Amino acid sequence: MAVELPLTHRELNEQVKLVIGYPKPTNRVVASRLKLLRRMGVVKLIPRGRVKIGGFNVLGKGYVGIVVLVETIDRGKAVLKLRRVDASRRSLEVEGGLLRRVNKLGIGPRLLAVSKNALLMEYIEGEDLEDWLAREDLKPEEVKRVLRETLEQCYRLDVFGIDHGELSIAKRHVRISKEGKPVILDFESASLRRRPANVTSLTQYLFVRKSWRKNKLERLLGSWSVRELIEALRAYKREPSRQNFEKLLKILNLA
Repeated sequence: MAVELPLTHRELNEQVKLVIGYPKPTNRVVASRLKLLRRMGVVKLIPRGRVKIGGFNVLGKGYVGIVVLVETIDRGKAVLKLRRVDASRRSLEVEGGLLRRVNKLGIGPRLLAVSKNALLMEYIEGEDLEDWLAREDLKPEEVKRVLRETLEQCYRLDVFGIDHGELSIAKRHVRISKEGKPVILDFESASLRRRPANVTSLTQYLFVRKSWRKNKLERLLGSWSVRELIEALRAYKREPSRQNFEKLLKILNLA
């Protein structure tokens, strides 16, 4: 059941206090963050996700923040990331700036608001890539469209010098929306300083490593030469041009 945020921190239950001020929810921290959330238009916290904090289900828990589904006044459901009190990162504003930048490229969930301690973004209702690929009713043309579009987004990130940083394990970092659109999530580890490796990371995860994912994609899309693919990836890494990107798509039967 969703928990409505009260006007004062004294009315919050201990579960929600822990979520808001994890892992040390002092009265000062909780009161301050409650005011911040109300300024952002957050009115309810919704228990959803595979991770529990004090018995409250959240979408995720990392070294930097707690991610929770919320209800807002004027935008409906949204995703809220709260900076952990003990996080080594002092602010979420850099991550928010990167998300704002990739939004301009048509990538990622839409940024709604950001501050030092909280980041509010669009909620993408759908399935994580790994769960989507495990479905029994996938059709080859649908898989081809979704994976090509995902790799196209990766290519745009490469071209604009943004490295996501975690697409080598993409199962929770790409979501397929209810409308069938792939959305790259979680730019917490993204950087403008590293050499971008988005296309190569996702390609290795899906098409190079031995896994049930690779086996299933070969059944749906047709087989490919791993040796030829690795050579094409090396060429793309040396020169991430459109021509080399198109070669990758052709080898993977996505062109």
